[in-house]
Amino acid sequence: SIPSWRERLPESTRARLTALFEHSPDMIDVLDPDGRLLDVNQRLCSELGHTESELVGKGIWEYDQTIDKDGVSSLLAGLSVDDPQTFEAQYRRADGSTFPVEINLVRLDIEGKDRFIAISRNITEQRHQRDLLEHRAQVLRQMHDIIVDQDQAFTDTVEALLALARSELETTYGSLSEIRGDEYVFEVVET
Repeated sequence: SIPSWRERLPESTRARLTALFEHSPDMIDVLDPDGRLLDVNQRLCSELGHTESELVGKGIWEYDQTIDKDGVSSLLAGLSVDDPQTFEAQYRRADGSTFPVEINLVRLDIEGKDRFIAISRNITEQRHQRDLLEHRAQVLRQMHDIIVDQDQAFTDTVEALLALARSELETTYGSLSEIRGDEYVFEVVET
């Protein structure tokens, strides 16, 4: 069944809009001013593990773990027409598992009625990559601090660097294996 707001569009416009809506790689939902779902695309249904009929009519707070009914009312009331807002949230699937999303929310006037379009994207992989980069930056800061410490002997610096490497590689063995002039050969063996 086509939601009433789409039914009133010319056939060619409705067909294009429906194709974009249903085949979007992002999750899309249309909300009323109370935060209840009026329309959802297939991507949202599949990500949440619900059918369209299970979602339409529900409040977004029923699957968005970061907001309650009162928070939704405040958020939507404070949104200006055609002024999109972007924020992160946590969605809950039908099986109880959760995943992080980035939401782009915009308020539109559709035929004199307030409607809110939420376009959400699963950002699990982006979060993983961000966390990995933050961890690597932390390790580099630790290495820098070890290297620039003027108060410790060279062998202590090497041992501190090796201890850090052993910790990062989750190994128990690592040592300075050879000195050739100005070259130092280190060995870290994974176990």
